[in-house]
Amino acid sequence: MARTSTIGLTNIWKDRGISRNTKIHIMNALVFPIATYGSETWALGAADRKKIKAFEMWCWRRLLRISWKEHKSNEFVNNQIGCRVNLCQKVDKIKLQYFGHIARREGDNMEKIIAQGHVEGKRKRGRQKIRWADGIREITGLDVCTASRYAQDRDGLNVIISRSTKGQS
Repeated sequence: MARTSTIGLTNIWKDRGISRNTKIHIMNALVFPIATYGSETWALGAADRKKIKAFEMWCWRRLLRISWKEHKSNEFVNNQIGCRVNLCQKVDKIKLQYFGHIARREGDNMEKIIAQGHVEGKRKRGRQKIRWADGIREITGLDVCTASRYAQDRDGLNVIISRSTKGQS
């Protein structure tokens, strides 16, 4: 759906009367929210992150009117856009904010039990499926219980969010 909306905005991307900064704001306001809808519940693997990065680069290249035949690097495109935070970092930030929201909820509710709970028994043989809590552990470098203790304090969670999403590329 986000790809369709990007293609639907082709007249804006081609319009030379609209500044690049305005086009970037339009991309951030109209396309990327569609692409990241519900991302706080995603369990992302390496392949998923690669697809998100590819989509983001495709969008920026459409905006800048850079053909794949021009052999411009992603670094060149990011420098042209002035992009400080990529889409994967935004997804991680949204996921951590949602985790903090769940961790701060009062009482026993279903979301908190699922996020922090431990199911007895063994997992199936073979490569394990990626769980949402595994993503939190990967992003923060902390186990879920420790991260939920930090999340009780909003300022502590904001420190974790800024530290965790700053080093990604």
